[in-house]
Amino acid sequence: MLQFFVLHGFAIFLHGMCAIYAFSNENAFDASFDVTMTLLDFKNRSVDAPYFDVKDYIVFEMPSVIVLHGIVAVVTIVFHLFVYFPLHFSHAERVWYESESCPLRWVEYAITCTLMSISSNLAAGVQDFNLILFIIFTGVCLQFMGLLIEQFKYYGSIIWLFLTFGVLLDTAISWPVVWGTLSGD
Repeated sequence: MLQFFVLHGFAIFLHGMCAIYAFSNENAFDASFDVTMTLLDFKNRSVDAPYFDVKDYIVFEMPSVIVLHGIVAVVTIVFHLFVYFPLHFSHAERVWYESESCPLRWVEYAITCTLMSISSNLAAGVQDFNLILFIIFTGVCLQFMGLLIEQFKYYGSIIWLFLTFGVLLDTAISWPVVWGTLSGD
């Protein structure tokens, strides 16, 4: 049991250092991203715009990659302090030996991994707010696939179905990063 407390303490320290580094970095708040959401007009169609015409754009400012990773570090600290540490203190036997799973861990992953995916996509050139929303929704679904794999690990072939859908979701989330890498100089 002591080793888990030491490991949680080390994780809290490590993520704390990452958060301090991120939020104290002089470039953290100067390197934000502008993303746009297009407002469409479906009424005034023409030969040049048979389906819709662009009416206007709404521009949103997304935090920098540095700030997003600082937020990831803070969320991880919160989960270690208020979820994992208490679970290991009071319910370790049930979590790790009886159920062999920790569903709350997947809530953290849904938040942190999705934020890191947004960060990667922004850095790869994604500027469409609709795509950012897509990444948020599919990121949460991807972590749900991980939860299902963990919950049904003893049911054999069903996990391959969850894994297949997880790979498809991850490919969709990662494609702008892959394309940005392949198409860039």
